[in-house]
Amino acid sequence: MESRLRKLTLDNWIQIITSFAVVVGLLLVAYEFRQNTNFAKAEAARSIISDWSDLSISEFESDIFDLYIRSVEAPEGLSSSEVLKMSAWLAATIGEFNLQSQMYTVGLAEDPTSDLVGDFQYYLGSSFARAWYAENRHWLTAHLVEVIDHEMERNPVESISTYVESIRLRIDAEKAKTTAE
Repeated sequence: MESRLRKLTLDNWIQIITSFAVVVGLLLVAYEFRQNTNFAKAEAARSIISDWSDLSISEFESDIFDLYIRSVEAPEGLSSSEVLKMSAWLAATIGEFNLQSQMYTVGLAEDPTSDLVGDFQYYLGSSFARAWYAENRHWLTAHLVEVIDHEMERNPVESISTYVESIRLRIDAEKAKTTAE
């Protein structure tokens, strides 16, 4: 009788341990599934933004720098199609930073903060770009919004003039080179 109780007790313990192992296994499967889902979402977002960015950049290559300068110097003079082009260009470029920020948040990429801070004046230094950001910040990650807001406080709009002048000189040099050929 005592051996039978020991056998029942041993059977009960084996059953408990086995049940526990099954639960732990299911938790591990759920964790892996979640990780794979996060990776798949990040990859899908990266692909969409990359495709959009490639399309946008190829669409804008010919006149984006001239349009960029005009958006800095006299945004009110832009036509509605030029405003749309600049908005799409900003969406594509800031979208790349947003994607990197999303991937960083889930541990799939490096923090894009240093790249954005380094190029901040180029992307968001003008009043046009800042107005665009104010209208579109709702779709950006909280991390990216925090970085951009901090940089906007540190860098007034007026500080972009030197940068614009360097772009203008490059454009003029490229035009002169093309004309000479």
